[in-house]
Amino acid sequence: MTRTLTTRAIPDQYLVLDIQSTGARPSRDRIIDLALTLIEDGQVRNQWHTLINPQQRVADRTIAPLGIANGDLDAAPDFASIAPLLETMLTGRVLLAHHARLQYAFLKQEFRRAGISFNARPICTLKLMRQLLPNQQDYSLNRLCSAFGIAVLQNSSATHNRDRLAELLIAIEREIPKEQLAAAYASQQRHRALPAAISKQDLDAIPDQPGVYRFYGDNDRLLYVGKSVTLRSRILSHFNQDHSDHREMRLAETVRRIEHELCLSDFSAQLLESEQIKTLSPAYNRRLRRMQTLWQVTLKPNERGYLEVSFVSAGLDQPDLIIQRYGLFRNRTQAQQRITRLIDEQGICRKTAGLEKGSKGTPCFGFQLHRCQGACCGKESPEEFNARLLAAMEKLRNQTWSWHGPVLIEEACDNAKDLHLVDQWVYYGKVRGQDMALERLIADKRPAFDLDSYRILLRFLMDEALMSANRLTIHPLGNKEIPQ
Repeated sequence: MTRTLTTRAIPDQYLVLDIQSTGARPSRDRIIDLALTLIEDGQVRNQWHTLINPQQRVADRTIAPLGIANGDLDAAPDFASIAPLLETMLTGRVLLAHHARLQYAFLKQEFRRAGISFNARPICTLKLMRQLLPNQQDYSLNRLCSAFGIAVLQNSSATHNRDRLAELLIAIEREIPKEQLAAAYASQQRHRALPAAISKQDLDAIPDQPGVYRFYGDNDRLLYVGKSVTLRSRILSHFNQDHSDHREMRLAETVRRIEHELCLSDFSAQLLESEQIKTLSPAYNRRLRRMQTLWQVTLKPNERGYLEVSFVSAGLDQPDLIIQRYGLFRNRTQAQQRITRLIDEQGICRKTAGLEKGSKGTPCFGFQLHRCQGACCGKESPEEFNARLLAAMEKLRNQTWSWHGPVLIEEACDNAKDLHLVDQWVYYGKVRGQDMALERLIADKRPAFDLDSYRILLRFLMDEALMSANRLTIHPLGNKEIPQ
């Protein structure tokens, strides 16, 4: 049975927390060292510490800096054993921790394994110190302690970190005016979800409109590119759901600033996101990366008149030829698996289709299992086989270009308007008018066919509801209503 544990924030009474773990992933790694200090009215009232048996062997390089050994952990209680006591200590008190987001995620996961739904609203002291001490260059716990004359040891155990953080917080209460301190605590309590380096003002500057956003980390390294029709809400959702998602956790821990670009609708936001992921190569984006090669399927008759399947790599500079073939796959293996599955669903002979080797004229393995209608041994004619194969392949037929030539897609929003140039499902980008569009079309270097752009264009341009919702209008190039 799962119990629910909820803590509440009491500004003049709080628990200072530090944990050490077997790794950086709360969903997979385990807590091995946990320390708490209760501070009330600026005084240390109580302290508590325990090692925790992770029920697995831990690498020496992980635990050596903590001053503990695997033997110490073997003799320690597991988390489930201490969960009831820890629940009692946490109830009704607010948690403060350096990098509170990560520490809270570990606690939440461990309580979940013990059958307790743990919900708290911890305050991150790193974020608090950024607000109270805006001119600091480094907000690591050791550097902050050194700035206040607090001795720092090489040991990084939970008790050492807890004690240093408690000393730092007590020193802050002595040094910072009460009004300023109260305002900072109140601000952190209201905006706990935000990462340490992102302020409420940063988020408020981003409107809830369509567009693309970019997360940057240390040294201005691009971490992530995303899009949304409601930018601010989408960005905030990254930080609200990160306790159970390792990638979101890492993003929240490493993001240092956010940029955004507004778009007129979801249509241009999707195209811009796809383009920027390919050109900027953000660290955390895997989907929408640029493909150098696409694989497709062609059919040609063998000497007996039966159509055989062939897999070919597509020339991305020949979009009209790409559309004439079957399917669009990111690699040959993906293409083979999809075609094999499609053929099996229709009871088509793998061997005759060229997907399986075997002696000529002898039944294939599928025929013996009644999964083939006998093209391999002459029981199904080429005409019958070819008709069934062509019918099955229709599912993979690519959409032909539906217009006589290049088009300009007009995207409107209030008093704003953008024009997008597209030809043969290739996106040429935004243009100011027809003259610029013609220059793009005759340029020496043209954009290559892109699978993701093709799918975005197909999704919007072939759906009247999406066209209307995004206020899109298609104009053939040369339309007199379009500016030159």
